[in-house]
Order: sequence, then C-alpha cells, then structure tokens
Amino acid sequence: MTRMSYKLPYSPAAREKKIKQFWAKVEKNGVSACWNWIGCKSAKGYGVASWEGSQYLAHRLSYVLTIGPIPESLVIDHTCRNRACVNPAHMEIVTNGENVLRGVGMAVKNKNKTHCPHGHPLTNVTHKHRKRVCLACEAQWHKARYWKNRERMLEQKRNY
Repeated sequence: MTRMSYKLPYSPAAREKKIKQFWAKVEKNGVSACWNWIGCKSAKGYGVASWEGSQYLAHRLSYVLTIGPIPESLVIDHTCRNRACVNPAHMEIVTNGENVLRGVGMAVKNKNKTHCPHGHPLTNVTHKHRKRVCLACEAQWHKARYWKNRERMLEQKRNY
C-alpha cells in the first residue's frame, strides 16, 4: 500500500460523498470505545479502504480525515491494540522503533530480558552481528574451543 497523498476531491459535494462512504464502513460504539472497521481487512487484521483509486490502511485514512497529515517518517500506534480500530482518539503518532517496542513481539521480549539463558546478568553485553551477546558466555565458549582444539594445533606444530 502506498503512502497517502492526502488529496480530497475538489468539489465540496464530491468530498462529502467520499467521506460519508468511508464512515459508513465504521461501527462506532461511543466516543471512548473502539470504532471498528467493518469493510475489507488485510491478512494482519488492519482495515483497508479505497481512496482516489488506491488502497490505504483505514486507520491512517481516519487519522488524516479527522486530525491531519501524518509526517513522512512516523507511523500510527493503536494505543487500544485493536488493529481494526479507526478511532483517532486511540491513535498516536510515533516512530517505527517506538511502535515496535510498544507491541508484544520478539523485539520487546528480547529487550526485556535481564539474564542470558545460562543465568548471567545482561549487564556486560555486546552487540555482534545485530544480536545481543553475553560476554561471560562468549568468553567461556572461546576458552572451551581453545582447549578442545589445543591438542590438534600442537600436533600440527610438531609435524612442521
């Protein structure tokens, strides 16, 4: 889906008709409750709306129609965690990184870890190949590898 161009039809009558068509696909359950999109949905559960011949996420379109444009580098976070919700009161503009960390995925689980699988506290941590590595475990691994290969290396030196 493309980024929204924010273009509304030029004539007021056409604009009103388009906006009414959009809101007709919304089930409003009060001001503070979720406004569920009852039109088409994506495979991930987000509402999908057609606008000016293109497909857009319904919550983004709702935000643009009620509040205003979304800055280019930011995304919308559903504070209610309901992907079908188009209530602008339940949306907040944030960076993509902040949106990911507010969720419940693997990034959040890994960020919240306090100890490595072997019980070492993750205070001495380095990032290696985009992964968090426990320095104590890394040192133990290198030491074990050294002793495992020591005899083979000494034998190779003797044969030279």
